[in-house]
Amino acid sequence: MKQTLFAIACLLVFGAIIALGEFYKEREVDTAFAEAQKRVDQFPDLPTVKPEVLIPQDLVDQELAKIQATEAEVKRQEEAAAAVARAEQEKLAAQAEAERQRIAAEIAAAKKQEELRAAVPSLSPSREEIDNIFSDAGDTVEAVQETATRASVAINDAARAVSAPDPIQMDEDGLPLKAEPVATAVNDVNATTLAMADRLGETIGAAEDVAEAVTGLRAEMPTMAAQTVGPQVLILAYHQFKNGSDWADSSHVTPVGVLKEHLAALEANGFEVVPLSQVVAALKGEAQLPPKAAVLTVDNGFNNALKVAAPVFKEKGLPWTFFVFTKLVSTGATGATWDELLVEIQDENFDVQSQTKSHLFLTRRKGRDKKHWGEFLDKELGGSREMIELRLNQPVYALAYPFGNYNEEIIEAAAGDGYQAMVTTEPMFVDMSKGPAALRTLPRYVVTKESAGYLESFLGDNALTPTAMSPPAGSVDKNPRPEITLTLAPSVKINPESVKGIINGVAETTASYDPSANAITLKPQSDLSERAVRIQVTAETPDGEPTGLSWYYYFEPELLPSE
Repeated sequence: MKQTLFAIACLLVFGAIIALGEFYKEREVDTAFAEAQKRVDQFPDLPTVKPEVLIPQDLVDQELAKIQATEAEVKRQEEAAAAVARAEQEKLAAQAEAERQRIAAEIAAAKKQEELRAAVPSLSPSREEIDNIFSDAGDTVEAVQETATRASVAINDAARAVSAPDPIQMDEDGLPLKAEPVATAVNDVNATTLAMADRLGETIGAAEDVAEAVTGLRAEMPTMAAQTVGPQVLILAYHQFKNGSDWADSSHVTPVGVLKEHLAALEANGFEVVPLSQVVAALKGEAQLPPKAAVLTVDNGFNNALKVAAPVFKEKGLPWTFFVFTKLVSTGATGATWDELLVEIQDENFDVQSQTKSHLFLTRRKGRDKKHWGEFLDKELGGSREMIELRLNQPVYALAYPFGNYNEEIIEAAAGDGYQAMVTTEPMFVDMSKGPAALRTLPRYVVTKESAGYLESFLGDNALTPTAMSPPAGSVDKNPRPEITLTLAPSVKINPESVKGIINGVAETTASYDPSANAITLKPQSDLSERAVRIQVTAETPDGEPTGLSWYYYFEPELLPSE
């Protein structure tokens, strides 16, 4: 009996030992599985492992090895990316330093030129000095005329004295006196004449010297006037581009063939393409420009500008500015992406500037009070500028008014948000004589289907250069049948009978020319029907050369009272 109980007890102890061993073995396996599962869960492409399935140790080891290899590869890629970023940062720093040195050299050269002009003032006479020279010339001419008059009177008086029949005088013996008094009078007249002639000659010689100086100044005056006005500067504005040479239905999609024709026309007419920043610096007196300068700008931010136009600009080494509204960037299939712009700005001939956040008519208040109106402008103007600078790590100094629409309030708001230059849609040359004041409304020749054909004549001597237009380009007007006026520069001469005008959406338009105001007036014979009012004016010069101009504004009859 005792032996049986002992045997049972031994079996129970042995069974407990085996059960305990199995428990610890399963616990060790579960722990290993849990650890492996945590690592496997980091990689969703691996098959899901159920807890109840026992994973062989060799499979666990294989998966752990794969995880370790993946971690090592990720670490290697992170280090490589960090190295590329450091190299790019060093490159940008080097470019920034080179630009700083270039600007410092330009400033030093400008200072040197100022010192030279100050040291040799005669090379650049002041207006007061010129006026004094002309005044002296006038005084000298008057002196010459007065001397000549006096000489003429004296000679005539002497001649009359000699030729007058004096009564015969007798001496005390009754004999005629000798003619010595007459001879003396003649000699006196001759001496007086010679003296007056000498004085007249001296005066005339002095007058000739002054006249020579005056003639030289007059010859220099056109050059001095040109230096005062400055170089001829034209800013071009494009929007979208397409391959080929034919225009599509959209007025703003320029064929690349037309773009190449425009670049050739610029070169043929002596225009050198310069960056927008150089024109801004020149208006501040901080840079020089060639006699004829052109600036290339593209609006909106569509990716076809990068795909179609950018290769043409790069091939020719031409600088250009991309005005983007940030709401379009990286949205949809047509907008350029921030990554594309970030790659493109590595080219020193390319920069990105602002066309606001949403590309809206900025002058429309839409019932907003002063507080909400200010908040709206700050988001559109300041928000766009901050976004571009944050994304591209480059300064934003210029704003393109959407639709060319602005007023004094918008100008002040843009300046308050840090913009140094603002561009419009007015087809004029930049008035460099205005200096920094011109920066707030820089005109631009907007290239459309209607205006593209007139660009070459606009670049030449027979351009219809305007000084004003009404309604202004880019403005919003509510008159359904307006009187459209184009006032031309005084230098523009045209054949009055050759003037014609077209307003899109209007069947008939009358055109007239007022020579006293040098202005062309168009009158639609029916109400406007298109929202974008595109105007085309054509004429001929007195020599019969064709010329023309096109611009646009906006017609909206139902404006809100607050607008």
